[in-house]
Amino acid sequence: MNDYIQLLNDPRWIIKRDRILKRDKHKCTVCNSKARLSVHHTYYYKRKVNPWEYPDSSLITLCDDCHYDYHIHHEIEYRDFPKKNKQTVKPIRKKKTKRVKHPKRIKHKGKICLAIIQANKDNYYRDEHGTWKKK
Repeated sequence: MNDYIQLLNDPRWIIKRDRILKRDKHKCTVCNSKARLSVHHTYYYKRKVNPWEYPDSSLITLCDDCHYDYHIHHEIEYRDFPKKNKQTVKPIRKKKTKRVKHPKRIKHKGKICLAIIQANKDNYYRDEHGTWKKK
């Protein structure tokens, strides 16, 4: 863990992190909060890769609450490191899951999927307990 913290203090990661924060206008991409932001990797490579070697498109800005929700509601995805001259990278899942057609709204144990909320921010709000609800 200390090695990872050292990587996050590397100037190359700090530059990349600042670029992602600027791209996302220093707001959480889910709830638009400006407090306690972090840059989150949406997937990881199977082989060890430094955090700044991931493409910008694989990184999103999340506040601490949404970051926690993301880890609760999303399975960790591992991919092969892209080979040169190849544009597509097939995602490889940690464990096999049954594929289901994506309905308009997915619930996980009674909760609305964070990805659906993110895609339809205007249709959801947070109540006084921090729970997402449909307007």
